[in-house]
Amino acid sequence: MTSGADTANSGSPEGFTRLHLPGPFVDINGPLLARFSEDKLRIGIRLEDRHCNAAGICHGGMLATLADLQIAVAMVVQSDIQAFLPTVNLSVDFVAPGRVGDWVEGETEVIRITRNLAFGSCILSTGDTALARASAVCKIPGRVDPRFTLERLLPDA
Repeated sequence: MTSGADTANSGSPEGFTRLHLPGPFVDINGPLLARFSEDKLRIGIRLEDRHCNAAGICHGGMLATLADLQIAVAMVVQSDIQAFLPTVNLSVDFVAPGRVGDWVEGETEVIRITRNLAFGSCILSTGDTALARASAVCKIPGRVDPRFTLERLLPDA
């Protein structure tokens, strides 16, 4: 018998474990898995029918959701911000379609962190194929939130 964590990780690349984000939104759209290595947080998902549109390809809204989370959560971890970063601007370019069964993962580049704002970009890809390119600006709140640390987001890593 396998545990819930084992089931969530089946079919994912080595080193990915369940991402524990507060709130039900990610549970509904996930499960999202993540891996922190080489000072980068990569978030990934195995695409299912429920992530696809009427044309049978990954819905743009799902890719935008993944890009938004990839950028914001990676900036939290990679810049040690330790707070929820609400997105104030998100721009997404859709490059290629994702299909059921594809493993999609992102990688974020932190562009700049100021006192009040965080700027980042990411590429979402499956294998060697880029699916989307995104950039975001997030608001840095004035308080720390202990739920947003690497240890709390990836407790199984």
